[in-house]
Amino acid sequence: MSAATQDELLIQRQYRLLEKLNESNRKYDRLIMSLASVVFETDAEGNWTFLNPAWETITGFSVAESLGKNFLYFIYPDDREKVMRESTEMRELKDDSFRSQFRYIHKTNQYIWVEVDANTLFDNLGNMAGTAGTLVNIQQQVEAMHALQEKDRHLQAAHTALETSER
Repeated sequence: MSAATQDELLIQRQYRLLEKLNESNRKYDRLIMSLASVVFETDAEGNWTFLNPAWETITGFSVAESLGKNFLYFIYPDDREKVMRESTEMRELKDDSFRSQFRYIHKTNQYIWVEVDANTLFDNLGNMAGTAGTLVNIQQQVEAMHALQEKDRHLQAAHTALETSER
């Protein structure tokens, strides 16, 4: 086989590998961009470095206006202390995962309950480089739980009233 033929075969092989890589990237992008859950990444300081389009659906804030801002900016004020404490614990313990439920601010100034599942990203030296994970809208589940708790309170009150009247 001549040198030119070997070079041509190598070029063809590299081209096929590049095409496979590009197709894989397109599939990955379609998947991430079509999810109903937010896929995110932050830097070590907690600033958004990646958000998929579900972010805007859930929070009302555009991805463009949110990137570069600290994630705490979007946390409902009453929940910020809890979230700061939990994220500090995650950093100090060098814990590689974090799951919590709290409220995010919607652009309409209302709030939305989310469940966050995050993993710590470490650099080559073992230092925290950021986080990556998902945010899932759990507003309907929280509202259903509150409705059940309210019904339970009414049933307890009715039961107590019935017991009292029978005495």
